[in-house]
Amino acid sequence: MAMILWLAMFGQVAIPQDDQPWQVRTGIDKSRGDVARNDLAFERAVEETAMAAEPTTAIPVPYRGLVERLGSSCWSCREGASRRLLVALKANPGDARWLYWGGRHRDLEVRLRCATLIRRLHPCPTCAGTTLLHDKWDGSPIGCWDCSGSGSAIAWSMWD
Repeated sequence: MAMILWLAMFGQVAIPQDDQPWQVRTGIDKSRGDVARNDLAFERAVEETAMAAEPTTAIPVPYRGLVERLGSSCWSCREGASRRLLVALKANPGDARWLYWGGRHRDLEVRLRCATLIRRLHPCPTCAGTTLLHDKWDGSPIGCWDCSGSGSAIAWSMWD
């Protein structure tokens, strides 16, 4: 019994409701948003490894100009580049990997905007990026506990 309670506490066994059979979870539970966070951490680790292995590799031409414009002295140029990158990367999500490469840019504005775009492309799976949930008893809005109000599946850290 102690083993079942331990597994239930750590999310490995679903405690049955009424007369349903016991279910043991294996791997990652997609309904809890674990897949989104684990895939993003893996994606970031792969890109950081690639950056370390091949530091001379540059961002491909279609995105290089937009990433460079993220550091422009003109605010409207930076905002336009952010919007165009967001639209282009929503259309082709596989190319979002180049934002991690932009995160190593020498300009801090480019780094910040690349990190922000990554977070916009991956909303929190619990609140769907709204940052609010509704209390199940009275329906009042409460802050999302999963993203801490950021609306993103990737939490901000001191390393960003």
